[in-house]
Amino acid sequence: MMNNLRIALVGLGAHALKTVIPAINKCDGIELVALVTSKLLEQLDSSLTHLAIYKDVESLAAEQFVDAAYVASPVEAHFQQCKRLIESGTSVLCEKKLCSTYSQTKELFILADENKVVLQEALAYLYHPQFFTMKKYLDSQKLGSLQFVNAKFTVPSFDNKNIRYSASLGGGALNDVAIYPLSLLLALFKENLAEKSSVVVKSDAKGVDIKGQLSCNIGGVVINAQWAFDTSYSNKVEFIYDDHQLCVDRAFSKPANFKSQLVKQDTFGGVEYIHYPAADQFELMLREFIKSIDSKVTPHYQSISLSVAQLIEEIKINVARN
Repeated sequence: MMNNLRIALVGLGAHALKTVIPAINKCDGIELVALVTSKLLEQLDSSLTHLAIYKDVESLAAEQFVDAAYVASPVEAHFQQCKRLIESGTSVLCEKKLCSTYSQTKELFILADENKVVLQEALAYLYHPQFFTMKKYLDSQKLGSLQFVNAKFTVPSFDNKNIRYSASLGGGALNDVAIYPLSLLLALFKENLAEKSSVVVKSDAKGVDIKGQLSCNIGGVVINAQWAFDTSYSNKVEFIYDDHQLCVDRAFSKPANFKSQLVKQDTFGGVEYIHYPAADQFELMLREFIKSIDSKVTPHYQSISLSVAQLIEEIKINVARN
């Protein structure tokens, strides 16, 4: 790349300020040049006031000022915002969940292909060295015969005004936290989740679903995914073999300074710790996004984004029927 990729940030919530902007600033070849936010200039941190400020995506897209955009707005806004950016020739890296429905997700990927731009969903954990090692162990079959896989992401309650409790903004545990264990299982098992059964629990008080579970059988291996709001924090994957267990803590969300490890335990109590240096998974994901734009190659895991959107929609249909 001859010049830095000019990127805009759409949405300026806590996650964008704490995680996304620092990751962008770490990356060579990319420069944050614009914000789309409803905040007034005097409300912004002094480190951001030099950026071009737009009140909405339409204004940004009309000027064709940037090469790419990181969309960090509520889920319900994603489809229209991403669509307008793609139509303007802008590559898009969008926070999960990419869209509210599978049909919208599919439409955006087709549109990105037609406009020769990159569309990528921000499943950052898939770019962390921890995930690659987890997958290597699974593929090698060195630990014996796999019996169970348990993937779990649950979080404590939020402030009642949090957008995750807003159905109109695409809230709910299925749209927010379920994508972590479900996308992991799809990535590990080549999107082949058969004989599925699922449960989703809705809170009348909160107005959204707050927890759920999916179970399936893949060649005799029992696969379980659990997700929830308003529950004790859990962020892990367990692989249970006939004579070993492999436990992965902080498998999904983790801070950039977190030193991760895999714990391998045998039937007799022997334990081996596999350590990894800290890595910023958002920085690594952004670097892959830049490479995809430079090389005009389909981003890694695009098929996972489509498959997990379809799977979540199947779960919603199953819940509605029951």
